[in-house]
Amino acid sequence: MPGSAPAKAILWRAAAALLIGIAHGLSFSPVASGLAQLILFAAAWLLVTGIGRVPAVVGWRPALVIGWAFGVGHFVAGIGWIYISMHDIGGLPAPLAALAVLLLSAYLAAFGACAFALTKRLAGTSLAAIGVLAASWTLVEWLRAVLFTGFPWLAIGYAHVDSWLIGLAPWLGVWGVTFVAVASAGALANLFAIAFERPPRPRAIALRVALPMLLAAIALGGGRIELTRPTGQAMRVRLLQGNVPQAMKFEPRRAVQAMNDYIDAIAAEPADLIVLPETAFTVPWVSVPPVIRQRLHDAQRQAGALVSVGIPMPVDERQRERQPRAHLTNSVITLDETGRIVHRYDKRHLVPFGEFVPPGFRWFVNLMNIPLGDFGRGQAHQALLTVAGNALAFDICYEDLFADEMREQVLDGANILVNVSNIGWFGRSHAVTQHLNISRMRARELGRPLLRATNTGATAAIDADGRVTAILPYHEPGSLTATVRGRAGLTGYARWGDTPMLLLALVITLAGLAGARARRRPRAA
Repeated sequence: MPGSAPAKAILWRAAAALLIGIAHGLSFSPVASGLAQLILFAAAWLLVTGIGRVPAVVGWRPALVIGWAFGVGHFVAGIGWIYISMHDIGGLPAPLAALAVLLLSAYLAAFGACAFALTKRLAGTSLAAIGVLAASWTLVEWLRAVLFTGFPWLAIGYAHVDSWLIGLAPWLGVWGVTFVAVASAGALANLFAIAFERPPRPRAIALRVALPMLLAAIALGGGRIELTRPTGQAMRVRLLQGNVPQAMKFEPRRAVQAMNDYIDAIAAEPADLIVLPETAFTVPWVSVPPVIRQRLHDAQRQAGALVSVGIPMPVDERQRERQPRAHLTNSVITLDETGRIVHRYDKRHLVPFGEFVPPGFRWFVNLMNIPLGDFGRGQAHQALLTVAGNALAFDICYEDLFADEMREQVLDGANILVNVSNIGWFGRSHAVTQHLNISRMRARELGRPLLRATNTGATAAIDADGRVTAILPYHEPGSLTATVRGRAGLTGYARWGDTPMLLLALVITLAGLAGARARRRPRAA
């Protein structure tokens, strides 16, 4: 085939894409670098489009291989911390844990690889490829977020919580930021490709420069419009970080010590609300020793606070009917000073292998020494907690990856969001900062302050613009005091959700398909 790259050249490009993907995955954390993400993604796409004397690849199959290699590097570097939970804590043999990380990365990489291949198939390396690449990448990333309960970790938009593109989040959500980031990277790659042409084309170069600048201007302008307003009373909240080692967390003696440590921290300062992390208490409330419960009530009276505790709870009758194998839920209960449970939230979006076992994988779970179980799922719409005129909605651990579910809480009336997490499963890895940036994206999208109480970090207060206003050092016990006030009103994303962005991406992709068919007809004739 004239101009086609030999197999050896494709392998070299795939190897380069793998290395670029590793760097791309690291651009999300420990400090999100939107500029680095754009440059690295552009470099990966240049391996398909060609530059200077390096020709473009011919056909969609080489693009699929290059895109897959880029994705494997991206995910191995970005979510390699899963190895810690399986090997260091779960006791899974190192080769099996490493293989599991590699297989998961290979599966996740397939989504982006399809976007590379589809773009090459529909638009080649033309200017239209910029739009098709952005649209198809957005669609496959969304698909990754919903298939098999979904795993949208490391979606490209999360690299831009501190970049100029974050202004799009209140309007179009993380998928809008992802679309514009990929379009900007595609324009950058196209600019480099035509810059090496002889003779140069100044008009074409100017167009490629103008496109990302226009998108950045739109994002900056949109971000300056204030869509929500303060409401309710300012309240004093304390967020506790126990820093209990995960390997010791479920030992009975260590669990009791952790309860007592949290109770001492509760009594230390007054507050309207004190929030403890996910599974701060590792046994259901009815199983907590009476002496511990009495100490907690005394500490609450001393602090004058409601206390929200991450704790497993027995399933209720409705949950047992729907999920007969479930006995416990991963929950947050809020106690008043008399010890009465005044609010309960049950986690609704469970973690595969951690909170439920997918069919056919019981053997894999049995290889690890981790207290896993089939937890019950909470309802989609649950009651909000009212404190000082503010309506608070809880979510647990990685539930804040699922923007549309948190959007439902805002539509139900929540004006403050609270996340309780335990990232102790992943040691001192960059999972902590990645998760913090996901929470920051949710706050910006929904125009709500977001509070995080975690076991090892990041325990933080985030304002409605996604800025961290206070944070505790990672991997140290501590207490963070924040004054927070709810926000009223709806952002564009809270009103419309993902639908506008996904429809736009679908229309552009279908237009690319129609254009490809139209170009093939004259050749056939």
